[in-house]
Amino acid sequence: MKEALKVGVILDGQTVNRWVYQLLEEIIASEYANIVTVVYADIDQVNSSQKKLPQAYKFHCWIDKLVFRRRAALSQRVNLGRLLQDVPDLIIYPRHIRLQVGDWQGELDVLLNFSSLVVHDPKAQLARFGMWRFSVDDQQDESCASSCYWEMVNHDPVIDLSLRCTNSDLKNEIVVHRSKLPVNYNSVCVNQHQVYSVGKLVILRLLKGIFNFGPDYLYRQANKYDQSVFMVKNAERLPDSNYQALANLLRVCWRYLHLHLTYRSRWRWFLNFRIDGSPFPYLSGAYQSLVPPADRFWADPFVVSRSSKIFVFVEEFIYRAKKGHISVLELNNDGKLIGIEKILEKPYHLSYPFVFEFADSYYMIPETSENETIELYRCVRFPNKWSFVVNLMERVNAVDTTLLFHNGMWWLFTAINQLPEFPDHRELFLFYANHLFATEWTAHPSNPIVTDVHTARPAGKIFRSENRIYRPSQDCAGRYGRAFSLNEITVLNEQEYAEQTVLKCEADWKSKLGGTHTFNFDKGITLIDVYKFYKRFDFYSI
Repeated sequence: MKEALKVGVILDGQTVNRWVYQLLEEIIASEYANIVTVVYADIDQVNSSQKKLPQAYKFHCWIDKLVFRRRAALSQRVNLGRLLQDVPDLIIYPRHIRLQVGDWQGELDVLLNFSSLVVHDPKAQLARFGMWRFSVDDQQDESCASSCYWEMVNHDPVIDLSLRCTNSDLKNEIVVHRSKLPVNYNSVCVNQHQVYSVGKLVILRLLKGIFNFGPDYLYRQANKYDQSVFMVKNAERLPDSNYQALANLLRVCWRYLHLHLTYRSRWRWFLNFRIDGSPFPYLSGAYQSLVPPADRFWADPFVVSRSSKIFVFVEEFIYRAKKGHISVLELNNDGKLIGIEKILEKPYHLSYPFVFEFADSYYMIPETSENETIELYRCVRFPNKWSFVVNLMERVNAVDTTLLFHNGMWWLFTAINQLPEFPDHRELFLFYANHLFATEWTAHPSNPIVTDVHTARPAGKIFRSENRIYRPSQDCAGRYGRAFSLNEITVLNEQEYAEQTVLKCEADWKSKLGGTHTFNFDKGITLIDVYKFYKRFDFYSI
């Protein structure tokens, strides 16, 4: 039986944010790690330089917690004395610190630093797998209040959360995890809650990964991230004055009121297509539009050219039903719409009809995350009759599943949400199997392979061009469905995965377009979906 990892923790004191308490509680209850030492920094010296906060900023925080109190739970302060009462502890003094492994009982595997203490000595042998600390926009801050505040105020597209590791075996501090998270532009509490939730998830995932896969697992994770990139966007820690804090509060309130009073809540998705044969998107006015009736939208197009006709499989969302189903649009070779038919409907929402051909048959994997399944269907009469084959996965909150057959293996890319409270938090996971109808897929050891809201979520079929493989992805930074990118897959095997973004496509070729988030093509026709925001007194027109 494997020995559990020995974990040490550095804290400012026995009172911590609830997310830290919950994390330590889960570590203690786990089979893969155990807390053996707690180190308390000298809290008086750590906090001696903190400045007094403006009253207007405190008022903003009070309103925020009042309105979004359900999302303030993880930032509440709790005492962990009883939780760690049986764990040896010691007190250190930051001004005279030189941490060494001999300072505590037994050799540590991991040292978690949740204090305000920054250890600048790279030669300190802190633990076998180093000291880990979270950083938000290059700031070490357990409360992450300043960073989450400025992202909201400045309307930044993402929150950059990284987990950094220091060890004597390393020349410099390295990033072993980086998440680029969507920003809530109304609340610091919501952003903090997201950061805390992701932070807890990441640490538990890494500890479990080291326990299951061995020492190389941690450094394999680090290889996924550009170690030269450190985003530092805000030199300010918090508002310097009541005037600045009040101006920021009014700015946030005005932005919220302007958005909700000016625009309708419904999005108006429709399709754009071009018949030319190019495998890469060229976004211009040369596109023709396919516009649905006013009571619905069409999105997530997948296209098949067959028998001198063009068949476009779409999510058809009826506003009144508040649920999507899969329909097929039939076009002639000139792109004229000649027929629409509903082909698949379930009691739960359906979207993203990933259609592909294999062994002279067509198959479809629609998004069925509401049912917590990944379902495979086979076409028994093209294009309108489909029969269920098998659940490829169950009990999984996965969207936009996309398959690739490569080097004799089936590769399953899917965007999984492991934080139900945040539906927009999606990470890209990769699985593989020897045959299409597998019900047990092997998880890639680098999972999640993408943790960036700019590129995590799939946006269409993976395709080859000039001996290169490209994966379309949605760019949901700033807002859902804002743009899509094409990423070249440079490494794909059972041990490694790597990709690089080569093209980004934004819906800026025509005024009033809000975004685009799917790209597909087949035999000379290219399709994308686009949407518009409509003002409350505008008519529905394209």
